[in-house]
Amino acid sequence: MESLPGALEPWDEPVWTLYEPDLQDGDAPADLMENPFFKLHASLTEAERDALNLKDSAYCGHYEEKAFIKYYGIQQPGRSCMFLPKNHTYRIELIDTRERKKSVLMNGASGTVWFDMPGKEKMAVFAIATS
Repeated sequence: MESLPGALEPWDEPVWTLYEPDLQDGDAPADLMENPFFKLHASLTEAERDALNLKDSAYCGHYEEKAFIKYYGIQQPGRSCMFLPKNHTYRIELIDTRERKKSVLMNGASGTVWFDMPGKEKMAVFAIATS
């Protein structure tokens, strides 16, 4: 990838996820339909959702559909997810920016994927296309 930092584009994805992005509002499980956060999110216009996502405290970026990165900063999630294109498979790596180490979380990931996180600050997740 040529000059990776300059090639990154904004990627707006909320860290918290109320439902699968492929579901229509009426297709969500009944318990989620009663969740006040789900009701609020479902009532927002697309422009309001975009504005809300821009206030997200995780920093995200991507290069086409080849690479996605999500930096958690001071967040310490025990579990997180990424929404990846379904027409490719990805290797997902965990990057510990403090200890300068990386490890593979999963191979062959596609679509919405959930993974365990260590619950530490300054972590990043990097998904790179393998096919």
